[in-house]
Amino acid sequence: MPAARGIAQYPFLGMTLMRSPLPGLIGSRLAEQGLDPGECLGAFGLQQALQDSHVVAEVETLAAFYDDAAKRLDQPDLGLELVSAVRRGAYGLAEFGIRAAPTMREAIRRLARFSVLLNEATVVELEETSQALEIHQRIPGYPLAGGRHANEFFIAVLLVSGHAITQGGLIATEVWFSHPAPEDLSRHRSIFGDAKLSFDRPDNGLAIPLENAERTLASADPELMRAIDHQANALLANRSGHNEFIDRVRECSAKTLRDGSSSLADVAQLLAMTPRTLQRRLAEHETSFREVLDGLRKELHARLTAQGVCAQEVAFRLGYADMGSFRRAQRRWST
Repeated sequence: MPAARGIAQYPFLGMTLMRSPLPGLIGSRLAEQGLDPGECLGAFGLQQALQDSHVVAEVETLAAFYDDAAKRLDQPDLGLELVSAVRRGAYGLAEFGIRAAPTMREAIRRLARFSVLLNEATVVELEETSQALEIHQRIPGYPLAGGRHANEFFIAVLLVSGHAITQGGLIATEVWFSHPAPEDLSRHRSIFGDAKLSFDRPDNGLAIPLENAERTLASADPELMRAIDHQANALLANRSGHNEFIDRVRECSAKTLRDGSSSLADVAQLLAMTPRTLQRRLAEHETSFREVLDGLRKELHARLTAQGVCAQEVAFRLGYADMGSFRRAQRRWST
């Protein structure tokens, strides 16, 4: 089962960051309905959606915002309603690489391969049975994945956009979600047709008949596909080399912060290497332990501050022994 994954996770905070276009789409919908998008987004620290098409935030923060927005808009099927608002090219390089594929099977294979370029928090996997090609999507550590609205948006976008570019159209024989079933499934039926719907599953996904998987795409472009492959493969190679090791160092650094320490020796021990070896490996990647730790603290500082956590608590969680050291770091990060 081929899979693509990439997780930006900080275990001591239970924090997994994901990239999503939904806050921006919801902000536009709020404005259309005469509601203040700045106030709604700001309540969850998501103001960046007012300027950027994609937002990076915690999975749980995003899910809570989607639930809140659905209530404000009185749209219980908000994730499904927003599918029509997605513009072509919204997902950049990876999207065009998928669209340029010759068949739906190849497009789905590319979705799994390039998904880490679309969203670092999710895992997308393919599984072929005797009758169908299945797409599985989940967020490790989150049984409900991104929550109802994000889950339904993702699966609906796959099916609706796939249908639009497939010669002869695209259908799903089964669609499933990790969240509980809503009371009213009429909107689901309008999008997923006669597909078997199920909920409370281990992941989100859909099954496409094998004959559908072999259909050609109207957007197929071999030359464009080759050009995008060259760029995408370079990005993926960079992630699997430099970023994989650095992310592991960051993860272990986060754990030591949780335990009340932030020393090179403690991180090296978690990585099963000597401090000197860790220093050498980091130098090979043109960085240092101090730079990695400082970058981690800067990111966590921004996220915790946006959530309204007080300065004293932020300083404690980031492992600063006194407020003076914390304030000096704040000044450095702001320059």
